[in-house]
Amino acid sequence: MSEEKSIGVDIGIIEIFEILWNGKQTIIVLSLIGALAGLAYFNITPKKYRVSVLYYSNIYSIEAAVLCGPEIKCIEKIMSKNLLAQLMVDGD
Repeated sequence: MSEEKSIGVDIGIIEIFEILWNGKQTIIVLSLIGALAGLAYFNITPKKYRVSVLYYSNIYSIEAAVLCGPEIKCIEKIMSKNLLAQLMVDGD
């Protein structure tokens, strides 16, 4: 039978923690450098704020809105009937 060859190196979780613990000063220093760089960038860059608001004008009557709710087709139908009725009354 053939022999199995191991190419990689096995490392346990305890060994990983030992490596991290031994390099804790380097990790802390690099973390502080990153935090200070981020803070400096935040304070140096100019503040730009942009606000936008979407609005529309409601041209429909309150009565149509109460009867139909948010359905635009229904509101348009009621408004058309009201306009037609008003035109008929004005035409007489």
